[in-house]
Amino acid sequence: MTLVIVLFLIGAGLAGFVSGLVGFAFALVAAPVWLRVLDPLEVIGLVVCFGVLTQGYALWNMRRELDLAPSLPFIAGGLLGVPLGVWIVRSLDPHSFQFAVGIFMILYTGYLLARPEVGRIRGGGRPADAAIGFVSGVMGGMTGFSGPIVTLWCALRPWGKYEQRQAYQPYLLVMHVTTIVSLAVAGTLTRQTGELFLIGTPLVVAGLWAGFRLYSRIDDQAYRRIVLWLLLASGFSLLW
Repeated sequence: MTLVIVLFLIGAGLAGFVSGLVGFAFALVAAPVWLRVLDPLEVIGLVVCFGVLTQGYALWNMRRELDLAPSLPFIAGGLLGVPLGVWIVRSLDPHSFQFAVGIFMILYTGYLLARPEVGRIRGGGRPADAAIGFVSGVMGGMTGFSGPIVTLWCALRPWGKYEQRQAYQPYLLVMHVTTIVSLAVAGTLTRQTGELFLIGTPLVVAGLWAGFRLYSRIDDQAYRRIVLWLLLASGFSLLW
């Protein structure tokens, strides 16, 4: 087994575990490992393909109590935002926007971790959720990072861990599918991407299973702190 495959499988298993635990952050864990041995475009393709797998797995496990209503405003806003983000990227520097969002997330999540008793947002309702979905969609169209803002917003709402996941996981699934369609149309999904996806799927599924088992054992407060720490790490990842 080559070093490329070993590192690929390590990244796949770890990212699957984290995604099973919190419902996002697959790219945050996998991409730094994969970028050492794979082409960036191939990494993007693998991340979104595994994103569909991880979100689909999560939603299947939540199917008996799943309510899609909380996610619909995010999805509607995101679908409107993605094309705008793709259009904007032609005239603006996406890295500057990405850097600014990264700085905001580092400062704000750092503050929330230091002051856990503050930060709950109770107003705004569905219009605010749709606006956040739109902004996240624009960011996704520009930089490929459509998850952090929505996830942070859900962590700030007065929701428990299950309510948060059923709000943002269907949104992330739709965004990943939209990205896959765009990549397929652009011709950037290769046969090697498909082969690596098949090789990595067993470890990703095993990681998802383990992550979900741990998720069921932690309380809402611990879950929120884990999410905030991962979002803090995501903010740092946006600086590069």
